[in-house]
Amino acid sequence: MSGKVLLIDPIATNRISLGSILRAAHYQISAVSGLSEVAPLLNETVFDAVVIALNLPLDLVKLKAIPALSNVPAIACQQASDDPTRLALLHAGASEILTAPVSRKILLTRLRSLLRARNASAELQLREDTNRALGFHEAAPAFQSKSTGIVVCNDPQSCPSFLAKLQSIQSLSFSLRSDKQLFDPPPTQQGNSCFILCLTEKTARQALNNLVEMRAHSATRHAAVIVAAPHSCADAAMDALDLGANDVLFDSYGTEEISFRIAAQIQHKKTNDRLRATLQAGLNAAVTDSLTGLYNRRYALTHLSHLFDKSLRSGTELSLIMVDLDHFKRVNDHYGHAAGDAVLCAVAKTLKGAIRASDLLARLGGEEFVVILPDTPADKAQGLAQRLCGLIRNLRVEAAPRQIAASIGLSAIGPDRPSTGLNPRFEHLLQEADKALYAAKSRGRDQVSYFTPQAA
Repeated sequence: MSGKVLLIDPIATNRISLGSILRAAHYQISAVSGLSEVAPLLNETVFDAVVIALNLPLDLVKLKAIPALSNVPAIACQQASDDPTRLALLHAGASEILTAPVSRKILLTRLRSLLRARNASAELQLREDTNRALGFHEAAPAFQSKSTGIVVCNDPQSCPSFLAKLQSIQSLSFSLRSDKQLFDPPPTQQGNSCFILCLTEKTARQALNNLVEMRAHSATRHAAVIVAAPHSCADAAMDALDLGANDVLFDSYGTEEISFRIAAQIQHKKTNDRLRATLQAGLNAAVTDSLTGLYNRRYALTHLSHLFDKSLRSGTELSLIMVDLDHFKRVNDHYGHAAGDAVLCAVAKTLKGAIRASDLLARLGGEEFVVILPDTPADKAQGLAQRLCGLIRNLRVEAAPRQIAASIGLSAIGPDRPSTGLNPRFEHLLQEADKALYAAKSRGRDQVSYFTPQAA
């Protein structure tokens, strides 16, 4: 996972060692010795994360007071810290606290986990922003009852101190289950806010398997899942983060820190649940195509505008694929409009099954579709476009026996290929894809064409 990381450490040797770890993992690093050097960097760079060596929690408060960094995950590195200091750092906005010397695996795993969580929430927020731009209101807030959870532990005797800390947290209510009881009864009927998987040396493999199963199960795919482990199982705990755990609680953490971390993950889940509910509420006739169930032109262009602006600010890639069915009028003329509708629905289903969850597919109108690919360079988008072209070519619809084919146009922006125009707008990207689509049809149809300024 790549990204831009701001590294703040007054000790030059630390900046060198931490910087080398992060660069080896393909992160772009900006290293400074103190907060006074941060402001000039923010004029040129949008950071995805901060790694900061702190003397006092006040340093983190000052960092989080900078608007451009207020919502950026921050990993605080300390030589040593007691429970009150750790808790103060968490309250000040630290996403994670690591003790020096920093473990390479723990640093990179924590960073990957934080960036995944931030990116997932950002995508949900972006789609809510799209809904707001279209005039939709937020979903009504759900009733906030006491937070509950399930502790999954096959051997309660192996972690008595941790379970005792959980039981002392008055704001949370937990029930105890074995892994065999994880989905019996289904979690959706429990109204639980989080799961805590107890991981020990004996149960590490089973706990990781449970985690994988939970992330694959529809009832727990979006659940807050926390792994509790002793420090002796740090490697397995980091593997759990890579497999989808939201956080890791080590048995050395104090009760207040455990309570804070659990509450933070529960709140994060509730926020994302609300965003998903808002998104679902916005998927109505005003923004969806009644025939195919895809987003319609209005929604797609509004969302593309947001993604385009985001790509320009961050310097990330954005690709656009336009799909137009060849000789579609002949389908309607020969087999009737009902057959034409069946073809459109079949194509929509085929396209939807071939793209990622983060991509957006819409019907622009008639027989024309668009696929918006965030964080996707042109070469990967071209590979997908060729695949889509082949899938449509091999598609067979009983109601319309004639062969179906499509012409596809592709355009992209990124650090190496900015959008044309003195004042770049998302319309330029659409125009470029449309020109490429026209070129594909001019060359004989049933093929992919990529827009290049030289060919324009």
